[in-house]
Amino acid sequence: MKIYSNTLYTIVFLDDQIRLADQLGAFDIPCASIVRQVDGRYWSWYRIDDDNNQLPVRLMKYRYGRMLEGIGYRPSVYYRFGQLIAQFHSATDQFDSDPYRRHIPFLGLDNIASVRDETEYLYELQLIDADQYRVVQQILHRFDENVMKRKDKFELGKHNNYTCYDE
Repeated sequence: MKIYSNTLYTIVFLDDQIRLADQLGAFDIPCASIVRQVDGRYWSWYRIDDDNNQLPVRLMKYRYGRMLEGIGYRPSVYYRFGQLIAQFHSATDQFDSDPYRRHIPFLGLDNIASVRDETEYLYELQLIDADQYRVVQQILHRFDENVMKRKDKFELGKHNNYTCYDE
């Protein structure tokens, strides 16, 4: 069961997630499925306290598997991950959603400080070695210098990627 914050943005986002999950399924991309309730709805309001405050709630069926950290980092995993990213890009090429267009993922490059923090965390847990850590930090630094500091010259794409029209 997943409970969400009570905002109009969240409600629209929930509905668009259902559309996105359907679209990904049509392209055979593995993702969680949203379980319909007995009345056919995908989510409903749930009272969370005695003051009658309510939040949207839905039930999701997650796919069996392990987190990437549990699989290990090896070329075959990177290759499969690249295939899934390419499939995702193809599947969502025509997907349009205002909340998705405006959303900045926690580990998205618009939120580069969080990506740096996550990299440090992976290094502290010894999930990446010193060389990998250094390479990621260099890439993030270059991205910050070459893209983020010139962000005004780019157009935001629908998947939060950037296209430069200046050069």
